Amino acid sequence: MINTQQSRQSIAIIAGTIFLFSGCGPEPFRDWNANTYTQMNRKWDRYSEWEGDLQQSITERTTQQLERGSVSNTSADYLSNITSGFQLDIVNDEELHADRGVEWYVQAALERNPAILAASERVERIGKIAPQARSLDFPLAFFEFGNLPQTAAGQVEFRSGITQTIPFPGKLKARGMIIEKEAAVAAADLERVRLQVIADTRRAFWRLYYAIRGIEVTHANYLLLDQFQRIAEARVRAGQTSVQDVLRASVEIGVLNEQLVRFREQKIAATAMLNQLMNRQPNTILPDPPDVKMRDFELNPNLLLEQAQIYNPSIQGAKSMVARYREQLKLARLENYPDFLLGFVYGPVRDNGPVPDISGEDQWWVTLGFTIPMWTKRIQGAKFEAYHGVNESLAALRNANNVVAFDVLDALANVEAQRDEVILFRDQILPQARQTVDASVSGYQTGELDFLTLIDNWQQLLRFELLQYRNITELEQAFADLREVVGRDIRAKKSERGLQDVDSIISDEVMGEIPSDQQLLEYKEGQEIESSPDLK
Repeated sequence: MINTQQSRQSIAIIAGTIFLFSGCGPEPFRDWNANTYTQMNRKWDRYSEWEGDLQQSITERTTQQLERGSVSNTSADYLSNITSGFQLDIVNDEELHADRGVEWYVQAALERNPAILAASERVERIGKIAPQARSLDFPLAFFEFGNLPQTAAGQVEFRSGITQTIPFPGKLKARGMIIEKEAAVAAADLERVRLQVIADTRRAFWRLYYAIRGIEVTHANYLLLDQFQRIAEARVRAGQTSVQDVLRASVEIGVLNEQLVRFREQKIAATAMLNQLMNRQPNTILPDPPDVKMRDFELNPNLLLEQAQIYNPSIQGAKSMVARYREQLKLARLENYPDFLLGFVYGPVRDNGPVPDISGEDQWWVTLGFTIPMWTKRIQGAKFEAYHGVNESLAALRNANNVVAFDVLDALANVEAQRDEVILFRDQILPQARQTVDASVSGYQTGELDFLTLIDNWQQLLRFELLQYRNITELEQAFADLREVVGRDIRAKKSERGLQDVDSIISDEVMGEIPSDQQLLEYKEGQEIESSPDLK
């Protein structure tokens, strides 16, 4: 029988509690509630002020450390960059006149470039998802009030319990592995960003190198042309030639000045690019790159192809993506099995029942439940999604192998072509051009050659000197392209394994991670797919 009085009391207690916490209770309680929220808001305001002061203090301290160069490469290093836009660098005379090669700029870009930091933080962020995916859901606690069952010893006062959902064994592991493979894809993307920053830094450095060498060559030829002009003036005074030779020399000096302006513009652009890659102010002054001489080298195309297949981040990322969909396929197959629900419930019993002589015990019991995977279309859809994801990513891996192989051979051909041009200019064209100019100067002084022939030969020498430095620049930039596509230093030692075709490399490297073509074929032939189109 339902106890009407107790039922009304329970309802009154619940309603009163709701009214009190919603602000509809008596005036003193509402005042207390309002005062409590006011105090909390004041505390939050004080905390916000404290946090702002702390943020400002950290910013000022980090800026000072950056100026002293005593801060390490951590996320805190970039706090000053975020607030001010650029990392302020103080360039002293010693730094300005330092002979810094390309490797110094590469290292500085790797330490400071924000694109690398962003990609690195993305890897860390995705990696932190894996523990979440492997963890159980939060347990659910519940309380039951109201007109609960009546026993001979008394009424059940309330019921409380806790339940926990437990996935089928293997599901949590598969979810974690999916995230780990996604983190591996992000890590490959991080390596791609690093290689791109390295290549961009090398290209910018060699553009700066060409601009500086162009300025130096222009200055040297300005002095040479001034010598020609003085010779012409002497011949004019001697009555051996006309003033036209002097005027022609003046015109060529003006052409050199215009060429000097272009090289200075290129220097400014290359300097700004290098500073941008190092996360510095674009107008920060950089020391002039030292002059270099090309060293002979030999490159093994088979070794380069092998290294690219192993180390190129595009290929590594594609392999990780295939492995990721393989784990997703495992998880989809596990959806055929139920998840479990485990719980415990407790209900105390009053001792004021209609039969006081009976001593009733409190109620408790354990609950066990499980899901029923009966919606087959949902399960089969998840399986086919993962299966086609494996096919898609495996095709992307094949394409990445083909693209990288072409890029390696194309970059290698460019390197070899530029190398041959540098050698040709160094050993043949430039020495002959210098000899021609020297002979022309002697011939003009003796009157055997006219000034126009001298200027033509000099212009040809100037063009060849600038072309040689351009060839060196393009050779080094081609090397940068080759390093980027190979994925590592191309001067690394040859591995013990020789070059293999794409299929064997995939089999050796990732057969334990992704399904092979034969396995995919077995899917289609029915070993992994039943006679019906549904996956097993």
